[in-house]
This record gives sequence, C-alpha cells and structure tokens, in this order.
Amino acid sequence: MHVSYWPSSRQEPAHGVLTFTLRPGLLRSGTGSGNQIRVEPDSEWLVLRLETPALREYSRFEAALSTAPGEEVLRQNRLAPADDTIDLRIPAGVLTPGQDYTVSLDGLGPDGDRVDLQSYAFHVTK
Repeated sequence: MHVSYWPSSRQEPAHGVLTFTLRPGLLRSGTGSGNQIRVEPDSEWLVLRLETPALREYSRFEAALSTAPGEEVLRQNRLAPADDTIDLRIPAGVLTPGQDYTVSLDGLGPDGDRVDLQSYAFHVTK
C-alpha cells in the first residue's frame, strides 16, 4: 500500500499521537535500544521528528518511508523545518510490527533540484 499525505501546520502531539526523534546514522537495533519504536494499539499517528544538519541550506524537504526491502509506503512533499527538525507524520496503520523501515530525506533547492540528504532507519516492535 502506498499513501501520500500533505501535512498541515506543525502541531503538538495529541491523544493517539506518538512522537519519536530519529537521528541519522543510527542502526535499527544493536547496542542499546537503537531506533526501535513501539506503536501502541490506540495510536493513530506516528510523528517522526527527523534531525538533520542541513536545515538552513534548503527551504523545503521531501521524505519517503520504505520497508527495509525497499517498498515505498508513504511520501510527503513540502515539509518545512521547525525547531531544528522536520516532522514526518505517518498514519500508524501503515506500519507493521516486526518490520524494519527507512526514511529518506531530500532537500529541495530554489531551482527545484532534489538533493539526497539523510537516511534514517528504525524498527517497529510488537
């Protein structure tokens, strides 16, 4: 299943919304907890707060969520940075417990050129 979602303005997490900060370069698992996310059954949304050092170089961003085998499940355009992060809002129903995921973040230049910036990996736990 592929879902496209155009986020509205940035909002604080509400009931049914789980927020998790992802840092580039961390593995899905390994030493410590890594980027493991437990999505509770009553969660409606997962907000991935993406940290990136390139926030000032681009005015807009695009992110794609894919399974570890490479199947794209969600893409969001026109993401704007705030508070040194970019929020990727994902319907919790598109995530499968036990699955590894990757988020690819692209920066969009003033001329519309897309530049690959960061990749973030995480694992959804049961």
